[in-house]
Amino acid sequence: MTSREPAIAVAVAAVLAAALALAPPASRAQPPLEPVERPRTDSYERPVQEQLRTTRETLDRLLEDPDADRLQLTAAFGQIGQLYLVYDFWRIARTALANAEKLDPTDARWPYYQAIANTYDGNDEAAVAALDRVLQLVPDDLAARTRRAYALLDLGGFEDAAEECRRILELDPSHSAAYLGLGRIEFEAGRFERAIEHFTRALDGQPEGSAIHHRIGLALRRLGRREEAADHLARNQQIPVSYADPLYSAMQALNVSRKAVFARGAEAMRTGNPELALVAFEAALRALPDDPETLFNVAMALVDLGDKPAAEARLREAIALDPDYREPRFNLALILAERNDFEGAERHFRRATEIDPDDLDSRTRWADTLTRLGRADEAIGVLDAVLAVDAALPAARLALGAAQQASDNLEAARTTLNGVLEAAPGAPQERSEAHYRLAVLLAAEAGASGSPAATEAGESAVSHLRAALELDAGFAEAHVLLGRLLGQQERYAEAAGHFARALVKNPSNPGWHRDRAMALLLARRYAAARGALTSARRALANSADDPVAAAEHLDTLLARLLAASPDSQIRNGREALAIAQRLMSDRPSIEHAETVAMALAEIGEFERAAELQRQLIAEVERQGASPTNGQRQRLESYLAGEPVREPWFSP
Repeated sequence: MTSREPAIAVAVAAVLAAALALAPPASRAQPPLEPVERPRTDSYERPVQEQLRTTRETLDRLLEDPDADRLQLTAAFGQIGQLYLVYDFWRIARTALANAEKLDPTDARWPYYQAIANTYDGNDEAAVAALDRVLQLVPDDLAARTRRAYALLDLGGFEDAAEECRRILELDPSHSAAYLGLGRIEFEAGRFERAIEHFTRALDGQPEGSAIHHRIGLALRRLGRREEAADHLARNQQIPVSYADPLYSAMQALNVSRKAVFARGAEAMRTGNPELALVAFEAALRALPDDPETLFNVAMALVDLGDKPAAEARLREAIALDPDYREPRFNLALILAERNDFEGAERHFRRATEIDPDDLDSRTRWADTLTRLGRADEAIGVLDAVLAVDAALPAARLALGAAQQASDNLEAARTTLNGVLEAAPGAPQERSEAHYRLAVLLAAEAGASGSPAATEAGESAVSHLRAALELDAGFAEAHVLLGRLLGQQERYAEAAGHFARALVKNPSNPGWHRDRAMALLLARRYAAARGALTSARRALANSADDPVAAAEHLDTLLARLLAASPDSQIRNGREALAIAQRLMSDRPSIEHAETVAMALAEIGEFERAAELQRQLIAEVERQGASPTNGQRQRLESYLAGEPVREPWFSP
């Protein structure tokens, strides 16, 4: 017995116990039962074989016991019948389920599952008869009525099917499957306008049921409305209309085959539930532990859950098992590029293009990685080949603009990037990136001089960045560049807001923290600046990186804010002195000595502050430089018994 068998046995026992709770009082008198054939299962996966064997053993033990409890025997027949039905042993399943119904004719599950088995086997008449027995027990069961309506439709009993659909709509006026059934009936009768009305009602209730578009298209074609028909037919993604079917869902949940578990995981991913998807994919992986496709899907669920390191490990396992599997290589390259491992990303993107030379996405991303590695000329060659295949591909045009920009062919870059804006109305991500890259080009012009042309370039850069953020409000780099440009225009409070929004995306970026704090200081929002500096230090302390220089700069700003803020409620000379002395102890420097002097002056130690200021000025001169005006002015302030205010840019 394998390690999985006890778990399956426990699960089976739990289901049997639940079934017993639904059964009627036990009776010793039992009706004659049909023998249930034992199917061959050696072609099935091991978990399925174990599940069937364990469940069948439970039934066989009860059959061998002359005193077996009727309730337990009913549950055992029902359980094995469901499993045989799930695993496509329809005829054998019908026998087991018929026995369960004989033992307990009050349980609607057993005729319901027989109806499904008959439908699978193409016996719609028997399915209708079984569903009639279900509806005698539960007259308002919508799933049973829906199955009955569709079975009648397949038998050509259109009047009875229409009556059943109308009964369903009395119970649920928005039931899309019922409207679809009525539409099919009207279509068969040649009443195409009325068919379209019903199909449209079905689509209104279930827009994702794209298969309805196919039926609307066929009806429109019969009416001669060919352009409308073509539009609907093109929108068919073959997603059928669904309806709530609790008993069927419960039966399908018993399926432990890799395919079924995998399908549950895929459905969970489609509906935005990566936690449930991960559980399903890991269950599928236990069934086939060396399956690259399952490993890949486990990785994708982990990516959605934000666990990139675990996802990377699973992707590498998939690649090791199948080196020619494109998807794990491509997604591993994405993860590597995101953490700036461009050499690793380039290697895997390149291999993905070798596996599938027609994959333009991989070739485009490979080229972008080449650009980031400083190999822009190679990237341009790759992208020229991509655009020769699809000249309008927005991602490739964008990557080409970036490569031209990196190779200092700025006019070509500007032309290419403007082409993205003109040719890609349906590609918001690429348009946002193109606006950003154009802003970078313009920002470089704006910083070159204070001329009217430079000022105009700066305003154009701001306009492009605002357009980029309209398309992608979370574009962190665009927020940062916009913040810096606004800072150059002395719009400091607005700039600080953009730096803050960038930090939502990357809270451990030290440069962005510094920019935000400085913008707040220059906006004279001193309390906010102190809060920003404190939160920045906390974020950097929790970072996996070790940004010592960045932390030192932030601490210097905080110490100077505490020592020299014009807001007396913010100043705290002793706290400033403690920070400044720690900085000076860790790395003695002229800048740190100046901060210590500021803190000393704030607590009234003007003589010590002046002496320290004299020493640092002498050190500046000893190094062959000239003291700044600010350094001399601060010495004069200390000699006059005055502290300093707002020394943010010293020395």
